[in-house]
Amino acid sequence: MNEELLKAGKPANASSPKLSHLDYGFTDEDLEKDVFIYDGRVEGVTKSDKKTWKLKDLIAYLKEIYCEKVT
Repeated sequence: MNEELLKAGKPANASSPKLSHLDYGFTDEDLEKDVFIYDGRVEGVTKSDKKTWKLKDLIAYLKEIYCEKVT
């Protein structure tokens, strides 16, 4: 995997080539933008009345849910 990361121009210690916001056309500046994700009809990511998230916080939350070890 380290060779794949290096070929893609990423540091060898990067967590995954597909988890970077840069791979999906977002910039570092986009991480500070608010995104609207609330849908009152279903319980989802927010599990609260929170209607907007900073993109960086949403990414961190999803990484925690989907990339951490199950204990």
